[in-house]
Amino acid sequence: MLPVFRNGGIRTSKSLARPCRRWHDASRVNSFGHFILTRFNVPLRFDLPPGRQAVRAGLDPGWLARRFELFERVCLASVARQTEPDFQWLVFLDEATPAAFRDRLAALAAAHPFLRPVYCDRFEEGAVLPEIRRRETPGRLRITTRLDNDDAIHPRLIAQIRGLAERHAPRQDLRRGFFISFPIGCCERDGDFYLQRYRYNPFASYVSAPETDRTVLGADHRYVADVAPVVFAWGRPTWCQVIHGENVANRLRGVYWPGGARSVFGPFAAPGPHRSWTWKTSEFLRSIHAYACHR
Repeated sequence: MLPVFRNGGIRTSKSLARPCRRWHDASRVNSFGHFILTRFNVPLRFDLPPGRQAVRAGLDPGWLARRFELFERVCLASVARQTEPDFQWLVFLDEATPAAFRDRLAALAAAHPFLRPVYCDRFEEGAVLPEIRRRETPGRLRITTRLDNDDAIHPRLIAQIRGLAERHAPRQDLRRGFFISFPIGCCERDGDFYLQRYRYNPFASYVSAPETDRTVLGADHRYVADVAPVVFAWGRPTWCQVIHGENVANRLRGVYWPGGARSVFGPFAAPGPHRSWTWKTSEFLRSIHAYACHR
């Protein structure tokens, strides 16, 4: 079964204990500017150019209405309850987003001071870095965290990232930077939760010196170990992927978690069918077998 630690402790990888170069200003390794980066509907760099798409999916009013419901119920709600308040959340939207949805996000930003809508024509590092640099305090180390607009994070995730950054920054070459990954998470579909272990998951964070021309978006999350060292923090589930009818890449995976609805992620789940103990037992055994066969 997946390793879930009930005491909430964090066990980090020992593979990063080797000495390495320190940042040029070691006295500031405990000062951070933290940015959560979320793509809402702005095209990715590999999407078709606007002129070759009759209607971009991210501008369809029906899609936007459904995605805003998920965003507010799941993603925003989880970010709003973070125990560490010192962060900025940059949410990137297509500059052609209809006015009604711009107004809707503006109202959310007014209610949540950490939320910063950014309108642009492409979601790539070249567009993201200038937005970060004009908002960050000079001299502070930079943390960037990736978060999809339909997923949820644990209330202490930002605090845990900050603690790990403070602990490991003095031993890292911060001009190169390092990643932080929490391998234990879950996914949810129709009120059912599944635990999963995913070492290189899309909830990664990247810690670096402020002059570094890279963010967490600068590497495919599956291959971050090819770019910089990775700190793994093992503990209770710290993220939740929501599986719905419009997922692009996510799929249901992991071991059925009967207690998921009573976890910190339970309030974000849409109402699902009643599950008998017979169904729960059968699904637990089925998912254990599937997980063992497809690891």
